[in-house]
Amino acid sequence: MATDAEIEALLRRLRFTGPGDLSIHHAAVAAAKIPHMATSPGSDNDKLWTMMQAMGWGTLESEMVHPPPQQVVMKRFTLNDEGKDGLARLLETLQQEKAAAERSAKLQAAFDELRGTVPERIRELVLDAGGSQIDITKLLLAVVTATMQRSISEHNFKAHLEFLYENAKEILKL
Repeated sequence: MATDAEIEALLRRLRFTGPGDLSIHHAAVAAAKIPHMATSPGSDNDKLWTMMQAMGWGTLESEMVHPPPQQVVMKRFTLNDEGKDGLARLLETLQQEKAAAERSAKLQAAFDELRGTVPERIRELVLDAGGSQIDITKLLLAVVTATMQRSISEHNFKAHLEFLYENAKEILKL
């Protein structure tokens, strides 16, 4: 059985695997039959499958050796059921990490866009209407409240207001 450290090391290696090789690994875990992989010694896939072999997730079936100077030119690995299941879990983890990174990047882009345009627009609207700095604060509170009411479920509203309050207290410490 593979250790947590071995699984984490394999996941780290998979994180740097290219899309083409990842698609091969996805096909391996989706295969109805026992999956096999041919690798070139020293390649990224060879290192990955050698790690899986060491973890007990598969076996080295054969090595094709070139005539003298007896250089190994190809290795053939087989993935067992434990390896298929483990690799499937790691590939799912990679997909989840990728989706989370994409969400995070989109949110950051939205935050950056709003921070770059909204503050000045609010200030202009209030001051052009003859308002004061306190009116800016009132408008911001109204915008935040309306946004929260439209976006946050009723049973979470209080928790989000408390979060807002705690962060406002932190701003006062600056």
